[in-house]
Amino acid sequence: MLRLVERYVEPEVLDMEAEWVAMLQRLRIPYIEKDHDYWIYGYATAAQFDQLL
Repeated sequence: MLRLVERYVEPEVLDMEAEWVAMLQRLRIPYIEKDHDYWIYGYATAAQFDQLL
């Protein structure tokens, strides 16, 4: 996410990973994180989800 600044400066990259994970968990969206990549599933049973880990 980039923050808007009224004058030209290098863009500041904000780390939103904690908020992203909190949102996924709050909304109960099935996901797996591998090497800072997030794999999101529309539907996964508990058995299927365990096999993906």
